[in-house]
Amino acid sequence: MKAWDLPSGPPTFRDMDRSRPVLLALVAAIFIAVPSVSQDTSTARANGFPTDWSHSHLIFTNGGSVQAQLNAGQDPRAQLQWMREDLPLLRQQLPQFVSDGGNLAGARPEPGPDLIRRRRPPVHLPTHALHSDWNFSVQTAANNVGLPPARYPAKYTFAPGGTANCTTDFVFYGLDVQGAASQANLIGANNLYVGTTGLCGTVSGGGGSGAVPTPHVHWAYSDTAGPVTSSVVLNLAGTKVAYIANSSPATLRVLTLGPGTGTVTAPTDVTSATLASITLSSTVQNSSIFVDYKNDIGWVSDDAGHLYKITAIFNGIPSLALTLSPDPVRCGGDNGTMTAPVYDSGTDTVFVACESGFLYGYTTASATPVAMAGSIQLARPGPGMVAPPIVDSTNHVLYAFYGEALASSLGEVAQVVYTATPTFSSAATASLGIPGTNTVSILSANPNLDIVADGAFSRSYFSGFSPARSFLYTCGANSASVPAGISLQQISFNANRILSGITKVATLSNSSNPSSRTFFCSPITHFFNANTATDYLFLSVSQLSTSNVFSFDITSNLPGLTGGPFVTATAAGGTTGIIVDGSDPANQASSIYFTSLSNGAGACTISAGTPAGNVANPINTGIGSADNAICAYKLTQSGLQ
Repeated sequence: MKAWDLPSGPPTFRDMDRSRPVLLALVAAIFIAVPSVSQDTSTARANGFPTDWSHSHLIFTNGGSVQAQLNAGQDPRAQLQWMREDLPLLRQQLPQFVSDGGNLAGARPEPGPDLIRRRRPPVHLPTHALHSDWNFSVQTAANNVGLPPARYPAKYTFAPGGTANCTTDFVFYGLDVQGAASQANLIGANNLYVGTTGLCGTVSGGGGSGAVPTPHVHWAYSDTAGPVTSSVVLNLAGTKVAYIANSSPATLRVLTLGPGTGTVTAPTDVTSATLASITLSSTVQNSSIFVDYKNDIGWVSDDAGHLYKITAIFNGIPSLALTLSPDPVRCGGDNGTMTAPVYDSGTDTVFVACESGFLYGYTTASATPVAMAGSIQLARPGPGMVAPPIVDSTNHVLYAFYGEALASSLGEVAQVVYTATPTFSSAATASLGIPGTNTVSILSANPNLDIVADGAFSRSYFSGFSPARSFLYTCGANSASVPAGISLQQISFNANRILSGITKVATLSNSSNPSSRTFFCSPITHFFNANTATDYLFLSVSQLSTSNVFSFDITSNLPGLTGGPFVTATAAGGTTGIIVDGSDPANQASSIYFTSLSNGAGACTISAGTPAGNVANPINTGIGSADNAICAYKLTQSGLQ
């Protein structure tokens, strides 16, 4: 049994006697490494972590040799992934392990009192009638203002090994609207964990009902350079934010988050907090910034085939470095709109795809990074690929999602092994640049209208892989004929971790396909909540009808079975990408965050119908009551309450 094998549920240390030396080596490496991930040269803050769009696109598993896992663990993102999902599990199991004869004395002197005291029992929250913990309007006029589809807010959690913090934990939004004197397009809120029973206060009928306590808008900035069309990203200390203000050309900005300032209707000019502004060469529609924390480098692409390398993005003065040969990237012969890049430090490779359907990989060790063996055209042009690939750094394989395959009109998921020999199988399906990449078709009734967003894996893919319990999930059509609707689809693996088949497992919508290109559904967010031992999927479909936000409990994950929708909620037009905060058992401290995609029938409301607000720093007092509001939401993971 591998160190973190999960054949039928969370591991216990009693099950790991034969692998205890391996486990101790891994735990020791993690304990030694964890402090480094939270140290920024600009701050002394420690032991917190950010969660943004990129943390679901570079992933790490327990596959390969112990040495391969330790090598992958040198990337701070591997440590963050462990802190987010496995640290709460270790907190529960460590007392049992110590009493069972284990010895961590050589791992780290005094690994931390919070880690070995106060073992927290699993918390199973009851299911109540659906209502929002809180929401608030992010607009000041009757217009569509919010995050673009498939973009994410960013969440910062101060102490993943301890108690959620009402002051220092925050969520940050970039809005797809031009900043103005009366409209913030960068908003950060704290005092998040409020609700009917909440760590940060309780309010009858739900948090944010117009009376204190509510979530607080702590930062509100206006960037008049353009709308924020990318997902925002945070540094490891939660003191800086980077994003793209899209204009012609776009501007990359890095802000230093100081004391609280501004409101949604009276924001502070962003230049007061700007550490650096870098002008790019074109507009940026699809790309967000990917940060290589290990080397303090940011990667971003634009709509004209340029891939940019930003040095010292958080720990110095950010500057633009020349990156590629050739530049711009020729997306199948044409300069074209590209996805966000994803960088794998284990192989020193950055991956990016184009709307023309081409996938590229660049090794970056040389002064002038060059393309790998070549490129692969996986999708038909327009839109080709708009979702960034998901890169499995441990196993040297990536997954790309697209709506129209090059060889057919069906949507596909492509699995591409990007080294000559993968770490999980004796034979590669394909190396980048070699024909024969393994693909699985997505059920798609009208692919000319459909764009496929990012999928997500079940817990077993990361920990204790087995073909009977490890799956990749995506969205596709609900039937092979029009009107098709939308369904959740489950992709299986064979014993060598090669994609092998797809099954429709849940109907999300019976509505006909829209009349123009749109996403089947939001990106799918996976999270394993160790405190409740629950494996979750969160997603939404883009429709105005009710019940369009879904939570699936896939803990008992079987072929063709998801357990059905665990619960549903409603957000006008569906949601953006969904961010998860963590596994803290404190009331309201295990939640999800997103904004609606469309304006609703009126103001943002809680169950009692009162606009959300905050007396000390108004969130939307006087906003949205007459306007059709775009709302920012927090819902609990358990029950979407």
